[in-house]
Amino acid sequence: MSFIDTLREDRRGVILCALDEMGGNRLAEGSVKSVLASLGHVVGGDVVRTDLEWLQQQGLLRVERVPAGDGGEHWLAQLLEAGQDVARGVRHPGVKRQAPKR
Repeated sequence: MSFIDTLREDRRGVILCALDEMGGNRLAEGSVKSVLASLGHVVGGDVVRTDLEWLQQQGLLRVERVPAGDGGEHWLAQLLEAGQDVARGVRHPGVKRQAPKR
C-alpha cells in the first residue's frame, strides 16, 4: 500500500469517528475539513468531498447537498448505521481503524 493510500484510509476513519462523536451524527463539510486539519490532515475541499463521496458509495454515510446563496452548494454528511459500526471498530476495506477512545 502506498503512503497516499494510507493517508486516504486514515482520513476516512477520522471522518467516520468525528461523525460518531457528534450528537446528531451530522457535520458540514467545512467542519469535516477542520477536524481533519486538527489531526494533521490538511487537505482541500475537493479532497474532503472525494472522501465523503467514497464513504457514501460504501453505504457508510449519506451526503446532503444544500444550495448555497452563491450558486454553489454546501455538503452535509450524516453517519449511517454501517458507518457507525465502522467508526466503533468493525473493519471495512479502505478505512483505517482508529484508536479506541479512552
